[in-house]
Amino acid sequence: MSEEDPRFNSSGERLDTRFTSDIKSQGKNLVFIKTCRNPKELILGVNKMLPGWIYDVLDSYDKDLTPLTDAWNDLCKRSGSKPQKIVLVEKVVYHSDRDAAEYKILLTALDFLTKHGFCVREKNEFTSCVTGGCNSALLAKEVRNQLYKSERCKRPFVNMCLNCLSNKNNMLL
Repeated sequence: MSEEDPRFNSSGERLDTRFTSDIKSQGKNLVFIKTCRNPKELILGVNKMLPGWIYDVLDSYDKDLTPLTDAWNDLCKRSGSKPQKIVLVEKVVYHSDRDAAEYKILLTALDFLTKHGFCVREKNEFTSCVTGGCNSALLAKEVRNQLYKSERCKRPFVNMCLNCLSNKNNMLL
């Protein structure tokens, strides 16, 4: 089992084994996901079906991540939705994955969230602003510093978004 294997969470537990082995349960869960009235209901339901898969829900990207915000807005525009929240998950499974058929629950949940304006990202790529009040998504320290070293972003990792950092600096003046 490799670290990148989407079938397992960070503790090495299989993400949805109870669904692949129980066809009745899998069918009920797929029906539930497809009949959710809203994304909030889906997030609550997925948390019950797959505890720990959804790691965090954030409001927006940090201001210096405008390319990500622009891509999210473009995807929402094309799908006829409006940006909602950023959902950080244990692992993202793709339709092109070799064993994607085993992950109908995850794929259906991902599709539903994306079609309703949610941006689903892996938790190892992002973290939240430490102030806690703004609920902004920041690039994870390792990702940020790697991009900074390659001169693809302007500043190294700071555990605060630009707004909170600016507010803190203004308070010190």
